[in-house]
Amino acid sequence: MYRMWREYASKPTDLPTDDLLEAVKMSINCEADFYIYGRMIASWMGLSMEENIRRLDKEGIETYVVDGDYRFRYKDPEKNIKRIFFEFINIGEGKGEVHLNSYRSRKDQPFYSSIEEIYELLKEDCPHVHTLNVVDFSGDKYEGSYQYNLQNHVKNKLSENC
Repeated sequence: MYRMWREYASKPTDLPTDDLLEAVKMSINCEADFYIYGRMIASWMGLSMEENIRRLDKEGIETYVVDGDYRFRYKDPEKNIKRIFFEFINIGEGKGEVHLNSYRSRKDQPFYSSIEEIYELLKEDCPHVHTLNVVDFSGDKYEGSYQYNLQNHVKNKLSENC
């Protein structure tokens, strides 16, 4: 249903989602042309941003700007559900790294409604991990990197907001 075609690719690829908003976020992140049922909706490198915004608006997607970056949401507020996806990397010696994002990297990847829900899951599934380095791209803007202690629930900033 949703496909993107990267400039350097020989053919389009299916996006691992059934959600229009996620598909839009994935395609702009890859600077790829975005298609719905074979019809091009956006071309992040080939069309003006104004034209892409107009086309997305017809599909029910609103475009807005946060700190100079384009963001997207459904025009229908009932469809705007907070979805956080994560990838966990076990570094060893009681440490791990978590990458939080607002779109999935594979079709079967579950989503969570809060970061605290993810912390609790990791605390249960990985009791040997005490400290997490967190890279947070899950909100409207990049929140920076920080360390989170799963045992004490303490957050320490590693980098400033970009």
